[in-house]
Amino acid sequence: MPDAVIEFDEATVANALGVEIDDVIDIMRTGTGASPWMERRIREEFDLDNPEGNEDGVSDKGPVEIKGITKYGVTLVPSWMVGSGRSVDWDALNNWLDGMSGGFILHDNTKFP
Repeated sequence: MPDAVIEFDEATVANALGVEIDDVIDIMRTGTGASPWMERRIREEFDLDNPEGNEDGVSDKGPVEIKGITKYGVTLVPSWMVGSGRSVDWDALNNWLDGMSGGFILHDNTKFP
């Protein structure tokens, strides 16, 4: 899958969400709440099918996982293994990674907009 740049107009996003432009930039760069609509936009841009299970999209090669790089970095583990009180289940992680036959798409939120 090729590299791509998806353009955003932060003023339009801010207006649509009813927040300030600085809030939109902060939300994107920290990743807070950005994933659901970024996943939709990326599926549209790359013509991926909607997810059937826990994946974020489906390509002709299988399930695709979409992860955002934020000012805090990126984790290449499922979200149910990340956060307070959660831990990585290494066997489950290996199975999950093996199941992503369509690969990973990383979006760099630190460059937003």
